[in-house]
Amino acid sequence: MRGTVRRSRFSCPVTATLVVVLTLALMTFSHAFAAERLVYMYNWYNEEPLEPLFQELIAEFKAQHPEIDLEIIRGTGAAASYDQLTALIASGNPPDVVHFDGSAVVQWWLMDALYPLNDLLKSEVAWDAFLPFAINEATFGGKVWGLPFFTAARGLYWNQSLFAEAGLDPDRAPDSIDELDQYSIKLTRTGNDGAIERAGFVPWSGNWYLPAWFWAFGGSLYDPQTFTPTIDHPRNVDALEWLQSYVVRWGHAELSARAAPTSFFNQELAMTAMHSFFINDLRTHAPDVTFQTGAVPHTPEGRNGTWAGGQVHIVPRAAENLSAAAKLLTYLASTEVQLKIYEMTGRLPTHGEAVSIIAERVSDQERHLLNQLPVANSRPPLWQDVLVNAGLIPAQTAVLTGAKSPIEALSDVQRVIVPKYAELRERAGME
Repeated sequence: MRGTVRRSRFSCPVTATLVVVLTLALMTFSHAFAAERLVYMYNWYNEEPLEPLFQELIAEFKAQHPEIDLEIIRGTGAAASYDQLTALIASGNPPDVVHFDGSAVVQWWLMDALYPLNDLLKSEVAWDAFLPFAINEATFGGKVWGLPFFTAARGLYWNQSLFAEAGLDPDRAPDSIDELDQYSIKLTRTGNDGAIERAGFVPWSGNWYLPAWFWAFGGSLYDPQTFTPTIDHPRNVDALEWLQSYVVRWGHAELSARAAPTSFFNQELAMTAMHSFFINDLRTHAPDVTFQTGAVPHTPEGRNGTWAGGQVHIVPRAAENLSAAAKLLTYLASTEVQLKIYEMTGRLPTHGEAVSIIAERVSDQERHLLNQLPVANSRPPLWQDVLVNAGLIPAQTAVLTGAKSPIEALSDVQRVIVPKYAELRERAGME
């Protein structure tokens, strides 16, 4: 009889125990490999056209970084997103990276709510690769607080058919404020009853705003050396008096009735100062309108008033997963992502290399706007306070409706904004 192999009564339990131990070890290793958590709050303004872009970026980042457990939170839009972010931070579950509006970076820095990105990213991102306006808006106190994402350029749009009808060169924009006024007079058409049927130009229409006219007239919003507001600068007063001259000639209500973007679609407005997204709007809603773009004129003492702000990514001070946040920000700063932004949405990149690449691909209308980005003005610190809360928009309305004089309206804004800039200087250690 052949010998029988005897099994130890301990062999099975030992083997089973070993299997369990190895399994647990593998599970632990696997968990450790995929346990780098990252919470990303995206689509700040809850814009449906941007959703496909964000979803593609999220999917691509996850494929590149399987070690990161990515949780996403969609923004609820405009002011609601600020409340949403505040609530998330207060709840103890803050996002690590947030798609954010660049105009609010300084306000959140003032609340000590942001993590400095140059401390986090160190050599991963070349900050000088971004266009000056984009990095300037997100920098304060020697630190970068927002990673530029996308932007828009601004300039003059004009209806070429209406130019030709008025005897104007359809391929050339007015090159001075005086010529802009002359063009506006030639292009304005009134009916038998004197009512405006078509406006040549409405200075308060579009997406230009009063600060751009300040720059165009040689004025300023603040002194960047002392961080002192200069809202009541004499040339700012000149700019507002010039806007007021259009009211004197044609009437506020009459011109304002032709100030909406739809008036340009309907050929009831011959010229308007708008952002670069407007090109896509025209192609969609008014494909038969022939138009061209260029720089908005300025006075001899002024400069191109074009400005560019845009959206950024921030890291809240309360963020818990900084290593993973750095990986996402490095990905978002790449030229490839910047090009994808333009290709999928038409929004303009903030990265110099990406801008150079797409400049070779775009239409003449887009190129004329894109070429102005290197000289674009940055939105100043406390932009929302200066423009809205303090604020220049209501001041402009007060002047155009006859409630205040230009100097009175601007002095009132200056008085309100001075303490806010004083707080900024104090926080930055400038006093």
